Amino acid sequence: VMVWEKARRQGKAKNGKDNTQQELTSKVMTVAQLIGHFVKLLHICIPHIQEIRWIKHLQDTDFTKMSPGTILIFTDYAALMALRARQAKNSSVDAHAICDNFVILWNKRVVKVTGKKKDESGVEVDIEEEVTISNVDI
Repeated sequence: VMVWEKARRQGKAKNGKDNTQQELTSKVMTVAQLIGHFVKLLHICIPHIQEIRWIKHLQDTDFTKMSPGTILIFTDYAALMALRARQAKNSSVDAHAICDNFVILWNKRVVKVTGKKKDESGVEVDIEEEVTISNVDI
């Protein structure tokens, strides 16, 4: 299986210890070890997912309250890009870079959308709804 663990990197930290970094590492485990590892990670992941869902709920609520002239800019960091190190100037370690995505929401407006939808009896009917949309640039 592939698991995240601290992997040794080249060089030493200021305290004299080897540099390490979280990396996907191939490991051999028994089924019991794998289930134990999985349960341990669930205790970390479930609260994290709950927090993400709560933040999404708050963002959705906040976005609906934005006035039409508002521009919202936020960032989302994604680490560990699939890169190969070729030069020390770029990165001397494989898969070691940070991708900083800036997300910009602007031009909030309400538009009418028309389409077709099946009613309870299965008959297709025309519908018209007002939808709030914003331009999103990344």
